[in-house]
Amino acid sequence: MPATIAYAPPQPNRGPSDLVARARTHLLMPTALAGGLALWDPARRGGPPLCPYRLVTGHNCPGCGLTRSAGAFLRGRWHEAFTLHALGPVLVVEALLVCLTFVVLGPRLRGRVPSWFGPAVLVANAVALFAVWTMRSSTGQISVVG
Repeated sequence: MPATIAYAPPQPNRGPSDLVARARTHLLMPTALAGGLALWDPARRGGPPLCPYRLVTGHNCPGCGLTRSAGAFLRGRWHEAFTLHALGPVLVVEALLVCLTFVVLGPRLRGRVPSWFGPAVLVANAVALFAVWTMRSSTGQISVVG
């Protein structure tokens, strides 16, 4: 029996106050995190390694460098961001698009996005993360740097 997707009718837009409420919930925290990351530069100021895999093995995990890469990207140092981790800038832009989409189209998306879409995006990100890790390990960039 073929699967059917039930579409809910679009929720009525309740006006500007609804948009402000969504903006507060979907943009305030990511903006605060991005601002903090832009101010604190772990690539330049150092700090303890936060990755348990790196602490135990001495090698970078698939996500090592993502925080430094995102921070460099937010400060406008794009070449450094892609050098630290190729997916850092991609994930920052993806997170920005998701937040903005939920703020602007929030009620209209409810019931219209297929249930498989979120997990598919997560799986695609995981596959890309491990592909970058494999490429980094095959080129010798997997060992601890600085």
